[in-house]
Amino acid sequence: MKVLVVALVAVLATVNADADNDIRLARLFIGCCQKAIIGGIPSIPIPDHNPLVIRNFTYSGSALLTKYNISVTNNILNNLVNFTFPNITAVDYSDPERVAYNYDLYWPILNFTGNFEVDIKAPLVDQSLVGTYNIIMREIHWTGLFNLTKPGQENVTMNLDDFTLNSATESVSVDIEGINSVTAAVVETTLTDGLWLLMNNFPAAAGEFLRTERFNGFWISHPDRLLAIIDNCNKTELYF
Repeated sequence: MKVLVVALVAVLATVNADADNDIRLARLFIGCCQKAIIGGIPSIPIPDHNPLVIRNFTYSGSALLTKYNISVTNNILNNLVNFTFPNITAVDYSDPERVAYNYDLYWPILNFTGNFEVDIKAPLVDQSLVGTYNIIMREIHWTGLFNLTKPGQENVTMNLDDFTLNSATESVSVDIEGINSVTAAVVETTLTDGLWLLMNNFPAAAGEFLRTERFNGFWISHPDRLLAIIDNCNKTELYF
């Protein structure tokens, strides 16, 4: 998902362009973003997102006399490439060399699947729960504002000055298979409520982390990575 917003920032970073032309370029360039995440660009690196393979993770802990270990594996995110870009508007274009935009990325559905194993050890208890999960999120919007200093100015370096990220999800459903129905129902309800709250209440720190570590640190400070997205695309889709 981050690749999409990064690419839009890059396209809009052209000095002496007008707002309408910037927005037109962004809508053309979105096709290049789709190509990048569908097939991947290993040299940047951008992995193939169709589907996106998410790394395995484990968590171990203890409470009183109980020890537990949770492993989540074979994690797949489907439908990430099936996005639309319904809105981008210039908020402030009084200074074309430092501009602010509202953006909106939309997914009708995202589907996460994978396996899990929970090992529980306590006095007189040694239990292992093994199963699969299927999480479906519907009607997801990522919206916000980004404010950037454009390149090409004397003694000025391109920089993403402000970036906000808000998420809204209409519904979340969770299906757990492989464990008894009572336990599955409790886990499903807990995850459904928790994921819905998370996807509708992104912390402000998420946008700030992306601005400093990903956009400015990983992308904008390495123009070759942005150019690789363009080079990967059929130039007729970008230039007109």
